[in-house]
Amino acid sequence: MSLRWLWIILSIIAGSLIALGGGKMDIGKPSDAALDLHQYQWKNRILLIFAPTETGTAYQQQRQLLEASAAEVKERDLIVLPVVEAAANQDLRTQFNIANGAFAVILIGKDGGEKARFERVISAAQLFAIIDAMPMRQSEMKGN
Repeated sequence: MSLRWLWIILSIIAGSLIALGGGKMDIGKPSDAALDLHQYQWKNRILLIFAPTETGTAYQQQRQLLEASAAEVKERDLIVLPVVEAAANQDLRTQFNIANGAFAVILIGKDGGEKARFERVISAAQLFAIIDAMPMRQSEMKGN
């Protein structure tokens, strides 16, 4: 089995844990983000957190805000993927035009398109307001 397929399988498992994890939210491992994001299209929204390291202040603040709102994250089919500086993550940094050493948060919709971009920590309330204003989310809320 190639390393790429192993990563894809691990990413699917990690995504399932995040999406189905009950009230608890597991944030994906930084290496998970090195994978193709198309596997989530039409199933999940993705929040990419670009950071120089996992120990940085902005990354830790963003993580804590999201973990404190785990039920709301799950309700919105949101998968959180950290993208820390590593050779494996360079493709995503290039794809989204994020400089090495920069902190950024990017929201990807279920359709695979970029919906919002921030160069600072974003509150859960602000993130949820953006998601809840999306037509697909409006339809989901009507169905519940």
